[in-house]
Amino acid sequence: MEKIPPELIGRAVQDPAFRRRLLADPREAVVAEGYDLDEEQIEALQQLDPEAIDRAIEALVGELDSSKWA
Repeated sequence: MEKIPPELIGRAVQDPAFRRRLLADPREAVVAEGYDLDEEQIEALQQLDPEAIDRAIEALVGELDSSKWA
């Protein structure tokens, strides 16, 4: 399986509205935003658990909170 482009992952982490669209309808979201993904990549996105993704992003943001690094 080909990897999901890092710029798409970064956008999904930083842009909650895009993340919601991507998780709700990956095919529509990637086409609308001009990403060139193959069918296997889109199917992989369709298998993601939106709640698990949100929890992982919240944990990551918490770990990167600058107050914890000061």
